[in-house]
Amino acid sequence: MLLATLPSTDAHFKGFRILDVAYKVVDGHPVQTSVLVPASACKGPRPIIVRFHGGGLVTGTRLYAPWFPQYLLTYAIAHSAIIISPDYRLLPEACGLDILADISSLWSWLFNCLHNYVLSRDPLNTPYGVDLTKVMVTGESAGGWLAIQSALMHPSRIKAVLGIFPMLDLGDEHFTRGGRNNTTTSCSKAPLHPPQPTQPQPHPSAAAVAAPSPRAPTPNIAGHTTLLSPHIIDEHVRAARSHRRAAAAVISSVTPPARADLSLALFQHGRLGELLGDERELYPLEVLEDIITTTTTTTTTTTTTMTHAWGRGSCGGPAASANTATAATATATATATATAPTVGAAMATVTAATAVAARLPPLCIIHGTDDTVVPVQGSKRFVRAWEKAATATAMATSTSTATTTTTTTTTWQCGDDVVHRGVGMIGCGGGGADDRDVMGGSVKLVLRPGEHGFEAKASADEDGWLRDALGWVADRWLS
Repeated sequence: MLLATLPSTDAHFKGFRILDVAYKVVDGHPVQTSVLVPASACKGPRPIIVRFHGGGLVTGTRLYAPWFPQYLLTYAIAHSAIIISPDYRLLPEACGLDILADISSLWSWLFNCLHNYVLSRDPLNTPYGVDLTKVMVTGESAGGWLAIQSALMHPSRIKAVLGIFPMLDLGDEHFTRGGRNNTTTSCSKAPLHPPQPTQPQPHPSAAAVAAPSPRAPTPNIAGHTTLLSPHIIDEHVRAARSHRRAAAAVISSVTPPARADLSLALFQHGRLGELLGDERELYPLEVLEDIITTTTTTTTTTTTTMTHAWGRGSCGGPAASANTATAATATATATATATAPTVGAAMATVTAATAVAARLPPLCIIHGTDDTVVPVQGSKRFVRAWEKAATATAMATSTSTATTTTTTTTTWQCGDDVVHRGVGMIGCGGGGADDRDVMGGSVKLVLRPGEHGFEAKASADEDGWLRDALGWVADRWLS
């Protein structure tokens, strides 16, 4: 496994020692993560921040300084926390299931290897390793989508989630031209790595067939008013597919502004969904709908199996149960290794009835009301759906009896995991924020005037709204 220690020459990362390690290998291509360790000594195990970069899932890299929030670095140092900032495979060479498989592999590496790895690499300043009971996850834009997906994968092991203008309503025609009901994605028609069959899909309804035509292109995206040609997208997709079996087809890091044209064209023409894929687990709002559907059928004994395609290695992604890693060892060369997941390995399944103690972690979302890249309505819809799902699961639990049971077997660790998690709706009048706890659960939505990336220059020292949001997260993450 490739391993390197990079001196932090960029002033942006001053105060950190940066370690790079490959957490998995795909077709001989190492997919890496950076481990940012504060240079100051810590008198106990360090808490953990996992941060996913944005870039519309087509560009970006783990240490691209202009997109790495300075307030997050300050936040980590203040709490003596390490930051895990990974790369992941990118569209269009990969598809959505590949990306989720990478994220699953990252979490397996983190839970199994990180503690020993840090002990071996930074024994002087981190003699007690890391605290795996204090893990928070965050991400901006597309990285916010990955942060939410991580919370759904590991609701009982992640203490808090901070989503920064996250892409959550990906089924909306802003991202998927014509909307989810009227669009067949190019990934599903001709994926780079053909997926195995999933559950039978219903035939499109007459209403869907007769639906209105797709939206017109949107030229103004984040101040860019020139409408790019959709052929930019087509050319990238053709190039990716013509080399899909070559090692060069595995791309997990692209330094901006490379592919900025592809990202902009995807948002202008509403074609991100074509590259992402059409599996339901890629769309967080639909995952919440499935939770609601499952938990509102408790009047009869029900067994529901949700077998998600990415768990079987579909579209090139490895099986969830195969996301194993070998713990890092403190050798003379202080190397860390990880075993590449095996495509097609047996699925890992979780029976929710045996995980009723699992609870979705507290969620804080920060979003600009003038966002043209990721419309704020998606975050509003998400917190409403979150509340509805929590209410449904709470009601199902309170009305269940010894003769009325619901058992859900799923490779996606959500479902009945949220039975005991109540989520309060948010009042955000005047661009402020409010939150409340219901049955021990919590969610916070912070709305502020601003375009996509508005918070990049914010400082917790100078901006009270950011200080309050980060404090809210810390109270839950470090408790």
